[in-house]
Amino acid sequence: MDLLLAHGIGTRTDLPIPRPLALYGAGFAVLISFAVLLLVWERPKLGDDRSGRPAPQVVQAMVDAGPLRIALQSVTLVLAAFVLAVALVGPDQTSRNLAPWVLYVTFWVGLVPASLLLGPVWRAANPLRLVHRALGAVVGTAPGAARLPALGLWPAVLSLLVFVWLELVFPDRAQPSTVAVFLIGYAVLHSLAALWFGAGWFAQGDAFEVYSTLVARLSPWARRADGRLVLRNPLTNARTQPAVPGLAAVVVVLLGSTAFDG
Repeated sequence: MDLLLAHGIGTRTDLPIPRPLALYGAGFAVLISFAVLLLVWERPKLGDDRSGRPAPQVVQAMVDAGPLRIALQSVTLVLAAFVLAVALVGPDQTSRNLAPWVLYVTFWVGLVPASLLLGPVWRAANPLRLVHRALGAVVGTAPGAARLPALGLWPAVLSLLVFVWLELVFPDRAQPSTVAVFLIGYAVLHSLAALWFGAGWFAQGDAFEVYSTLVARLSPWARRADGRLVLRNPLTNARTQPAVPGLAAVVVVLLGSTAFDG
């Protein structure tokens, strides 16, 4: 298998141009961007959470359909179980085992364009939500649900830090056994947390769901204040992001990990 240009697998690649030139170019790009905004953007042009062109009713119905969401989560659950099985019983060589490639390519590379194009896709496809729904039907109500709002996005910050440390720092990150331990630990930890705090845990504690939802703020898809699915300027979506505890830390972790990786 040829070396894939993905995070977590293979090695870092040096810049193809001198570092000072890259830094000067980046600074110049930022300067020009702000200059253009200052000269061209003379009056407010963004809407609020009530703006946007409504999506067709058939699209709205498909997105809101409970059975469709359950089917999507079931598919991702089966795929996740398959990847875990490959990590546990597949070849020990990274180049011959699919699991490390699926983990790092899906969550660090593929989730960004998918969220930009389709919105918060992992919220709809998260298989742990399906697992929680099944376990919650047996266990009952979440005793810690009232404390969840005070946590903000800080649980997601910790989850993201663990993942980026695994992907960028841990020396055996591409070993199938490492991937298996991470997948099992991640699923067990977040399933138990959701049983305690309720289904709202995933929107605040699941690193990949928070990551996808934040990136989706730059998607053309959005929900209006009345719940209607609309198409609108992605910058308007970014403007409607609520300020919650831990939001800045999530952004810092995402940007810092990207900068660390070169």
